[in-house]
Amino acid sequence: MVLARFLMTAIAGLFIVGFCHAADAAPKYDMAKYKAIAEDALKLVKAGDYPGAQKKTVELETAWDDDTKKLKEANRKVWKATDDQMDVAMKACETAKDAAGAEKATKALNDFIAKLADVEKLK
Repeated sequence: MVLARFLMTAIAGLFIVGFCHAADAAPKYDMAKYKAIAEDALKLVKAGDYPGAQKKTVELETAWDDDTKKLKEANRKVWKATDDQMDVAMKACETAKDAAGAEKATKALNDFIAKLADVEKLK
């Protein structure tokens, strides 16, 4: 009986520790939505659909501006760096007309996605 009670207490403790650790692992700022839109734009660039990619970046900017007010208030420097990189990606997609433009757009979008990963590391 004592052993059973001990085991139940130990298992409950492990469950609580595991649950708390899982909650800590979740990012404070979830950037999945913006990453998905940027990845959609990347696919369009790779397919040679530069106008479609440009439209996706407009969608991205709208979502970003509407949804990231808390991030902007909490860490303006990180928000601005990410926003500036998004602007670079938008311009690159807007001006892409050929393989060289596609290369610039691909790099700019990948750099933006990297900035999103930095945002998700914030505590």
